Amino acid sequence: MRIAAASDGRRRLAEQIVPIPLSVVRDDGAHVASGCSSLAAVLAAVDDPALLVLGPPGSGKSWLLRWLEYTLAADALGSSGAPIPILVELSRFQADEPNAHPPRPLDWLAARWAKEQPNLPSLEHLMRDGRVVFILDGLDEIPHGDERVYAQRLRAWKHFLRDDLAAHPGNRAVVSCRTMAYRVTMSTAAFPVTRVFVELLEADGVRALLARHNPERGQAVADIVLNGPLYELARRPFMAALLAQPDIDLGHLTAGHAELLSRYVREALHREVGNDNPVFTGGTVLDSHDVLRVLHARAWRTAWELPDQGALFPRLAAFALHLLQRTTISRTSRAPIAYREALTVVDHPAAADILAAANALGVLVFDLELDEVRFGHQLWQAYFAARALVDDPTPALIAAPWRGDEMTLPLAAVLAELPAGGSLPRPDESGWEDAVLFAAQMAPDAGAFVERFVEADVVLAAWAALSVASFRPVASDIVARLQQQLLDRARHPDADIRARLTAARTLGLLGDPRLPVVDGPHGRRIEPQIVPIAAGTYVIGQDGLDGGAGDHGNPGGNPGGMPAHRVALAAFGIARYPVTRAEWACFMAAGGYDDERWWDTAAGRAWRRGEGTGAGDRFRFHHWRPIFQADPSQLARLDSPGLHDVFELWQSLLTLDDAAFEAQIAARFPDRRIIEPATWSADATPNCPVSGICWYEARAYAAWLSAQTGRRYRLPTSAEWEAAARGAEGRTYATGETLVASQANYADTRIGAVTPIGLFPAGETPEGIGGLCGNVNELTSTAWGADPDAAAFPYPYAADGREAADTDPSIRRILRGGAWAGDRDSCRAALVLSVLPSERPFTLGVRLAADA
Repeated sequence: MRIAAASDGRRRLAEQIVPIPLSVVRDDGAHVASGCSSLAAVLAAVDDPALLVLGPPGSGKSWLLRWLEYTLAADALGSSGAPIPILVELSRFQADEPNAHPPRPLDWLAARWAKEQPNLPSLEHLMRDGRVVFILDGLDEIPHGDERVYAQRLRAWKHFLRDDLAAHPGNRAVVSCRTMAYRVTMSTAAFPVTRVFVELLEADGVRALLARHNPERGQAVADIVLNGPLYELARRPFMAALLAQPDIDLGHLTAGHAELLSRYVREALHREVGNDNPVFTGGTVLDSHDVLRVLHARAWRTAWELPDQGALFPRLAAFALHLLQRTTISRTSRAPIAYREALTVVDHPAAADILAAANALGVLVFDLELDEVRFGHQLWQAYFAARALVDDPTPALIAAPWRGDEMTLPLAAVLAELPAGGSLPRPDESGWEDAVLFAAQMAPDAGAFVERFVEADVVLAAWAALSVASFRPVASDIVARLQQQLLDRARHPDADIRARLTAARTLGLLGDPRLPVVDGPHGRRIEPQIVPIAAGTYVIGQDGLDGGAGDHGNPGGNPGGMPAHRVALAAFGIARYPVTRAEWACFMAAGGYDDERWWDTAAGRAWRRGEGTGAGDRFRFHHWRPIFQADPSQLARLDSPGLHDVFELWQSLLTLDDAAFEAQIAARFPDRRIIEPATWSADATPNCPVSGICWYEARAYAAWLSAQTGRRYRLPTSAEWEAAARGAEGRTYATGETLVASQANYADTRIGAVTPIGLFPAGETPEGIGGLCGNVNELTSTAWGADPDAAAFPYPYAADGREAADTDPSIRRILRGGAWAGDRDSCRAALVLSVLPSERPFTLGVRLAADA
C-alpha cells in the first residue's frame, strides 16, 4: 500500500527524487558522516537509533522522508525480517477532546497503526522484534497553544525516544523539523540524537532534478538556471520543481520566490481554463474578464499579479491568512482543517468551487479519508497569506520577543537542555517569516512595507529588505534605520543573547554601519576605529602563570608569560575590533594576494608564491602526535564544544603508522599558492572577525591598508596588546578580575562559532576595546623563538630583537586572547601562546595597531 501511495500520479517519487546532500552531526557537535544523499544511506552509516532531519522550507525534507518510506517498504516486500516503515504526520498529534492532554506518543502511534493496518501485526509485536523505523514528519507542526505546552509535548516525544525506543533495540526513528524551529534539543545525555542537515543542491543536483521533472526541457532549463540569478532559487528542490514545469516562462524571471510561484499559478490557470475545467468557467471562481486575461494576456501589470475580479484568489488569500493566524496561535506550520470548517472560513457562496479550483491548481490538497484540507506545501500557505498581508499589513501579528525576560524559552532553561558540546539554538520565531518575505516582494512600495514592521520585528523587517534588494532597491533611509536598530538590538543590555546574535548576524548581511567602505588608491577599503592608549608604564606578565599545553591544538601556551614586570610604552592606538571579513574582502578584491608590494619580507614573499604554506600546519600535527600518544588525557581536552571534528580527526590519525600519518598530513596541508583565508568558505557574516589567516597574511593586510590610507597600520607588539587588555590597573582579564559567559564568546557561552564584532558590550574595556577575550586568537608582531616549549625571548620584555620582522620561517610569533572554542583560562590577558608564521588555525585572527 505504501509503495502504491508513493507511486501515484501526484507524487511519482521514484521518478522525481534526486540525491540531496546531507550533513550528519550529533547534537554535541560531532560530525559523524559525510557523502550521504539519502536517509537510507544515513541509517546505514550511523548507529544511533534516532535521527533528526533539519532543513528550511522547500529543501526537500518531505521528499527525503517519503523516499525513505518507499525504499524501506520496497525492501520489506523481499524480506520477512526487513524493517517496517511507519510514516506519521506529527501535526495530527493531539487529544480527541479540545482541553485534554494528548496520549503518550507510543499509545498514539499504536492506535494509529492498528487503525490504518488492521491486517498487520500490532506495533507492540513489531517493536519487540526490533523491526520498526518510525518516520515522524514535522516536529515543528505538533499543535500547541504556547511554548510551555510545546515544551511539554516535545518532552513527551523525547521520552518516547529515550525510553520506549531505547527499550526495544533495533527500532529506529527519523524525525523532521524546520531548521529555524528547532529550539529545544531532542537529545539527552543517555540518548543522543543525530542531526541530519539538508543542504542546498549543488549545480549537478539542480540539473538532475530539472531533468527528472521535465525530461524534454530540463536540460535547456538547467542551462538558463545555472548561469544566472535563478541558480540560488533553484538550489531548493521545491523551487527547482516549479522551474521545471513545462509551461513556465523563464524569460525576465528574477530571483524572487513570489514571482516564480505567481508564474506557476498563472500557467496552471491557463492549463485548467484551456481544458475547459468547469469549476473555472462558471463565472464565479473567475469572472469572464479573468478568463480572457488568463487565456490571452501576454503580459501582466506586475510579476506577481493574478486575476482578482472573481472570488478565487481574494478568498484563497483570506483563507491562507486565517490558517496562518490559526497556526501561529497553535504553533504549527501547516495544520489541516476540516473540509466543512474550510467552507466556513472561505465564507463565500461558491466556497466549494473555490477549494476545488485550488486543488486543481495543485495548491490545496484534499484528504478524502479524513475529510480535511491543507495547503500542499508550507510555502503555498505563506505565499497566499502574503497576498492578503500586502493589502493589510498588520505588524502586531509578527511581534517577536527579544528581551531576556520576555523569551518564552528562557536562556537558563535552554542551557539546561543542551547536551555537552551543544550550541545555542535560534530565538523564538513568529511563524510569519515566509509570508512577510513574500509580501515584501509583492508590495507596491517594498520600502514602505518593510518600514511598517521594523518595530514589531526588526530582524524580520531586515530580512524582508534583503529579500527584495537584488531586484527592488529599498530606500537608503529605511536601510539606515534598519541598520541602526539592528545594531542597537545587538548591543542592548536587556536583550537575550540569542536575539542579540541573530540581530548582529543580520546586520552583517544588510551592511554594518561600523564598517563603511570607501575608495582608496589601491581599491576599496574599510578603515578601523582606533582607540588611543596613553603612554605609560604597564604591568606585563603574571607571577605563577601556568600556560598549559596550548590553545586546543595551537602549541606554545607555556610559562613564557612570567614573571610580572613593568614595561614603559609610548602612546599608540589599537583597533576597537579585530579585522573583519568585510575588511579582508576589500584586500582580496584589490588583489592583495597577488601584489608582491605588500609582502615585505623574504619569507613572506616566498609564502605568497606558495613556498612552505603548509609547513606550519604540518608542524602543528607533528608536534601534537607524540603528546597525544603519550597522554590521551591531552586529546580528551579536544572533546569539547566546537572541536569535535578536530577530536575525531585526531582519533583517526592516531590509528595510523608513521608512513600513513605522514601521507595524510602531506595531503591535508600541501605547499600551494593560497589566495584566501583557510576559513573563508565557512558560514560567517561579513561583520565577523576574519580567521584562518597566518602571520604573513596579517602583515600584508596591514601594509596594504597603510598604503591605502597614509596612516601606518601594523600588528601590535605583544606588550602593547597586553597593555590594552589589562589597562593601567593590570586587570586579569580585559573584562576585569573575572570573566563570565555574558561578557565574551568562549566555550562557556555555548555559541560554538565566531560571532560578529561588538556583540558583548559588557566585555569591553573601559576604553571601549571589544573582543579581547574570546572569539578569535589575535596575532602580534612579537617573536617567541623556534622552540614551542621554551621562549627564545623570555620576560622581561625588552628591545632585544624580538620585534624583528624578516626572520627565518621557523621563528614562532606570539598570539593573544582566547577564542570561541577555548575555555575561560585561555582568555587571560597575560597568557602567551605562539604559532609558526605560516600556521593558519581556524581560530586565528588579527587586530591592528597604529602609531599615535
